[in-house]
Amino acid sequence: VLRDGHVNLSSPFDFSRNWTWYLNSPPNFNADILERNYFNGEQQFVGGFTIYDFGDVGYVRYSSFINPVSPTSLNYIFGDVFRDKRGVILDVRNNGGGSVLNRDFLVSRFTDTEVVAGRQRYKNGPEHDDFSDFEDITIAPSAGDAYLSPVVLLTNRSSYSATNLFTLCMKELPQVTVMGDTTGGGGGAPAFTELANGWVIRVSATQSFDNAGCNVEDGIPPDVFVQMDSTDITNGVDTILEEALEFLRR
Repeated sequence: VLRDGHVNLSSPFDFSRNWTWYLNSPPNFNADILERNYFNGEQQFVGGFTIYDFGDVGYVRYSSFINPVSPTSLNYIFGDVFRDKRGVILDVRNNGGGSVLNRDFLVSRFTDTEVVAGRQRYKNGPEHDDFSDFEDITIAPSAGDAYLSPVVLLTNRSSYSATNLFTLCMKELPQVTVMGDTTGGGGGAPAFTELANGWVIRVSATQSFDNAGCNVEDGIPPDVFVQMDSTDITNGVDTILEEALEFLRR
């Protein structure tokens, strides 16, 4: 049974899919709580990012790696607005992925040296173990000033695909703490093939591993495990966000 969320068979009338990788886990995210009880209409929208100033801590939400990441946006957020804060909360909960290029642009802002975050290899033949040699997954610093203050990265099971690989990279940086739930996985880059009847099959064409040699297909565990509390949700409180704020203020 293929349990990879990147595997689909698509026809004009339906497509096969497997969403158990996140449906069997608690959501650990509520956008309505954030908007009503934290932002109160005072958030800013900067390119593909939503940002909010907690006074001593900055908050940045990035909802999809489909949204472009521009140097202008990053300079404004991490240079002009949040430069002198205790740290920044970077929220990628419910970010289902998107462009690997946007992942690279964003993660490069958090280092001033080249860092090897893991290894990957490519499927190159029909047999089960037909793969290329391993290549390093490398984080290269960006042209802009690196943000080296503390960062808490918020994740949940719906942090998938490019977000999973973003978490893999961020976890290797010394100032970053991953908090929340294990990511959804999706460590393989998808490839598409059209069948003779016009249907399209999508499969994973790569494997990604962390520096300890663990395949990240099934997700990356956080450094600090936090779940949303049901009582907090009833009271309009984001348990994971509150823990991140307390962590940075300590």
